[in-house]
Amino acid sequence: MNTKAWLITAALFAGLAPRSHSAADPLDCYNVVWDSPSKDAHGSMPLGNGDVGINAWVENSGDLVFYVSKTDAWDENARLCKIGRVRMKFDPPLAVKAGFRQELKLRDGVIEIRAQLSATRQAPENNTEASRPPASASARRPADR
Repeated sequence: MNTKAWLITAALFAGLAPRSHSAADPLDCYNVVWDSPSKDAHGSMPLGNGDVGINAWVENSGDLVFYVSKTDAWDENARLCKIGRVRMKFDPPLAVKAGFRQELKLRDGVIEIRAQLSATRQAPENNTEASRPPASASARRPADR
């Protein structure tokens, strides 16, 4: 192989080699960043892998909420359905007033949420609340047919 052909071949393979993720990654400038919590699901951030997906948002209360979807979850009207809703409460709650940041990192396929924990714990609303663990997540699944 002559030198010119070798240089072209080396240049092609160098372009196909996996690159390390650096701070200067050109895709980083397209990451979606929010600096305030969302009011409801209309302000959700999508994330998925082509089969399972979520729409996630942080509410003013500091709760992380997300809907779960599946590509083959269709209803009788041929509409794609959400198959579950998850709410994660933190105790102490996330302080969403100052220093809140929610970022969809496109290169890694993750949503990163940064917020400080509030200095005060939430008081239980009733006796059943007092028996809950400090952080919890719950999800409902449709009944098996």
